[in-house]
Amino acid sequence: MDLRFSIKTKRPFLMVSVLLFLVFGFLFSAEPAADPHVRFRFPVMGTEAVVILFAPQEQAEKAHQGVREAFDRVLQIANPYDPESEVSRLNRTASTAPFVCSEDLWTMLQAAREAWKISGGAFDITARPIMDLWGFYRIAPDRHAPDEKERKEVLAKVGLDKVRFDDTEHSVFFTVPGMALDLGGLAKGYAVDLALEAIRREGITRGSVNLGGNLGLLEPPPTQMGWIIALFAPDRTVADHICLMKNTAVSTSGDYEQYILVDGEKIGHIVDPRTGRPVHREYSVSAIASSALRADILSTVFYLDPDTVLPEGEKWAGIRIIRNESADVRNARGRR
Repeated sequence: MDLRFSIKTKRPFLMVSVLLFLVFGFLFSAEPAADPHVRFRFPVMGTEAVVILFAPQEQAEKAHQGVREAFDRVLQIANPYDPESEVSRLNRTASTAPFVCSEDLWTMLQAAREAWKISGGAFDITARPIMDLWGFYRIAPDRHAPDEKERKEVLAKVGLDKVRFDDTEHSVFFTVPGMALDLGGLAKGYAVDLALEAIRREGITRGSVNLGGNLGLLEPPPTQMGWIIALFAPDRTVADHICLMKNTAVSTSGDYEQYILVDGEKIGHIVDPRTGRPVHREYSVSAIASSALRADILSTVFYLDPDTVLPEGEKWAGIRIIRNESADVRNARGRR
């Protein structure tokens, strides 16, 4: 069986489905398979999940239930549009008193702190005020680009260095009023990791989880040595092939799918928190890592700052960053 996933772009974590500022799902198709498998497809977290399991129906159903519970668990933590979600409660109170985090939220925050450090501040979960300034989280037909004064005022509320973390109490405190966290750059990746754990707990070793463009792979179908993945560039041409992948995760970031109109111009949704301005590249970036959380983060990191250098050490071994250029860009480079 030859399974091909077309990776699209990541969007901010938003549950208002009419805006669709969310990760596009993979365009999933599979050739007729001789291997028996069970597939579950369902809407969740403002996008679509596709779970493929090579297991008996009853066993697969139990795993499917565990996957749904994992996604719900992350929603209860990371959905900024639910006033009762953990991140919403944190955003309301962390400027007046330290907010003690759950184990899941603390795990995500530690990954975000690490990414902020290695990216020189390019990956910053305190960027929510900037996204609000540009209007990415509201319906507004007459959006206008913020001026220098507006950006300067908002940037004063952005920066992970303005957040005080207590590593003993697992608490968070905002040193500047008006700060807010947005976990859109990592929540789906973390949800995929939890989903894979739920599948493994049921004794299933072969399958995949695709949550709106964040892909987690277990062992491949029984008759195959690996999953075949096709990476697509912004112009929908195949930019690269990665064959025989297994027990890994893939995520892709780019601005060609998700945008808003600002003063009549298309503005992509990926904003540099250091400047307060949207970032545009002529390519998308795919990250391959051992965990979906890390792949989710790193695809954004290397889109925002292509010159990022990963630390040395075993935990960073095996990571692959791929720049997916459109055909005209590849051809122009070949002519030089």
